[in-house]
Amino acid sequence: IAEIEQVAARIGHKAQVAQIHFGGGSPSMLLAEDVLRLGVALEAAFRIRYDAEISVELDPAALPEGTLAAFKFIGMTRASLGVQDFAPKVQEAINRPQSYEDTTAVIAELRALGVRSLNLDALYGLPYQTVQTLETTIDQVIRLAPDRIALFGYAHVPWMKPHQKLIPEQALPNPLERYEQAQAAADRLIGAGYVSVGIDHFAKWDDTLALAASTGQLHRNFQGYTTDPCQTLIGLGASAISRFPGAFVQNEVATANWRTRI
Repeated sequence: IAEIEQVAARIGHKAQVAQIHFGGGSPSMLLAEDVLRLGVALEAAFRIRYDAEISVELDPAALPEGTLAAFKFIGMTRASLGVQDFAPKVQEAINRPQSYEDTTAVIAELRALGVRSLNLDALYGLPYQTVQTLETTIDQVIRLAPDRIALFGYAHVPWMKPHQKLIPEQALPNPLERYEQAQAAADRLIGAGYVSVGIDHFAKWDDTLALAASTGQLHRNFQGYTTDPCQTLIGLGASAISRFPGAFVQNEVATANWRTRI
């Protein structure tokens, strides 16, 4: 909130905002009252358009009671849930327990609240993953009927992320197996009626992302594909990245250092 106030003061006027994205999965950790405080701070600092897209990344396994309703109250229009893979052995290897039932329950609550659009993320190339297990996960994702699906390749970089050293190298698929997994998942999604958007996204034919791709109006920034042509993106929080017409700026990555700078 202090950073929001500082940025607004530097801009010098209430800048118009068309999109707000609460990212990283960490919004799931916020209590309802924290979400409402953030909403008040953003409303005070910026002129948020009446038709703004407000998206929130959520971890279905860690949601305090009332948090979803609070995000809806401050205008959430899109929710994004990371699925990764529903196979228990894969989940255990990546320390990401998240049942299909828990995910279904969160999606049902989002839809009951009136959230208009839903994104799901799935991964290929995970430890102990096979074409068959991935196809099972993709079939479950399709049953949840999201509007958009991101199909990303798992990046095994233990020299950057030390916790990945716990994953045995022999459990990872080789490059050919990764390709076969990606192709099988894509075929499954296209067969279910999703439109391929760029290199790693799929969307229902009437989703704004698919429509933008079909009319040559699709854009891409460092966060991924977007329908937003704006050249200015303001990042708030530890490690957040901002984009301006002439520069990229990244905040301090370590939370303690970021807090000290603010």
